[in-house]
Amino acid sequence: MEWLSLASTALGAVIGVGSTLIADRLSWRRERAGQSFDVRRQLYAHYTAALSR
Repeated sequence: MEWLSLASTALGAVIGVGSTLIADRLSWRRERAGQSFDVRRQLYAHYTAALSR
């Protein structure tokens, strides 16, 4: 019976750590996409300003 509680605790820890890592990865990807969009928007603004000159 001791092995069952140890195994279920280990499985719970693995699930908890795994879900946290996945959530952090998705958050990082969302931030990265937002940063890329901001950089692209600034590039387009500079390009449009250069064309108008």
